[in-house]
Amino acid sequence: MTDKARQALSHGFIRTYPNSSLCSISLKPTRYLIAGSLIGEKPWTSLCHFVKEWTTLTRKQKKGFRKLYQHGCGCTMVRTPMHMRMILQRPMTENVRYCLWQRDWERDIDCQALHSVCIPDHHESNTCKWLPNRVYKGCVKQHQKWLERRREREP
Repeated sequence: MTDKARQALSHGFIRTYPNSSLCSISLKPTRYLIAGSLIGEKPWTSLCHFVKEWTTLTRKQKKGFRKLYQHGCGCTMVRTPMHMRMILQRPMTENVRYCLWQRDWERDIDCQALHSVCIPDHHESNTCKWLPNRVYKGCVKQHQKWLERRREREP
């Protein structure tokens, strides 16, 4: 990041698109965690980036942004619907290390983003994994049970 971009961010300057049809965002005067991109020396964000009020982040997310996420820089996130998980479980290519990000948009459940961190797997070379913990495993288990009940009700 350039000094000019760092200075703009330290003064609270961040650009977004001019209207909502172009994925613009509106921010309240409060503390945020904002992921975005640098275009030239100007920081930009949109609805496509991670933008959350700091007070709404889980403890795991706060710890992740402060300390843990930097360990996952060699990993790529691959967004996938929950029902596509088994298809994408096998490697896409041997040169890409990734974690499948499986948000359930229908129920607004995001076990990975709320409770885990994608990191390189030191036991299996050239792969990444979601760092397991009790809360993450419970969230995934609860979601899998819901999916099973839903499948049982289908004709």
